[in-house]
Amino acid sequence: MLDISVVVCARNAARTLDACLRSIQRSGPVEIIVIDNGSVDDTAGIARTYTESVYPCEASGLAALRQFGLEKATRPYVSFIDSDVILPESTLSCMLKELVEQRWAGIHAQVKCAVAKTYWQRAEDNHFDITFNRPGERDSLITMAGIFRKDVILQYGFDPFFTGASEDGDLFLRVRRDGHTLGISSAFVYHEHRPDMLGFLRQRYGYGKGSARYFWKH
Repeated sequence: MLDISVVVCARNAARTLDACLRSIQRSGPVEIIVIDNGSVDDTAGIARTYTESVYPCEASGLAALRQFGLEKATRPYVSFIDSDVILPESTLSCMLKELVEQRWAGIHAQVKCAVAKTYWQRAEDNHFDITFNRPGERDSLITMAGIFRKDVILQYGFDPFFTGASEDGDLFLRVRRDGHTLGISSAFVYHEHRPDMLGFLRQRYGYGKGSARYFWKH
């Protein structure tokens, strides 16, 4: 068993959650926590087949949800996994090993598309390959599939000012300013990229709103 609390924040994620949690359970963390953000589908029911630690939370935005999950975690390392991510079996153990060896405060897996059927999925897969999927130290990370030292992340916390994206960029900027280091793992996860232009544009619109708050704050 890996001494990790895995936190999954989910909202109406019934379609992807079962495969996600099954892959997490297979990876062997000590604790799995699901934060249910007002789902009206069977998200909570699916989650309870894998863990008793299912908590409803009506907070607005991922920052508040991740902070809530972070405070519920009981292990020294916390992993945030998105509900549409699938972990290969050795990913968590490999990431934890590298995190400890490198003495980083946080580590993130490389990201690959689960099934790149459409132009938009292939484009985002190429984007990750070009800009993100290189092992080594980084100035900033995302929180799609990462492991972090709980004491460090709890010290700085997720800022609820960020009701959309960029809550992770804000956190890691503050973490790095105090001399902590971050990195990308040699391990990878599978993510379900947006399959069409509308989904892609909605995602990027959310990123833009988050970036506006980030620039406003910093």
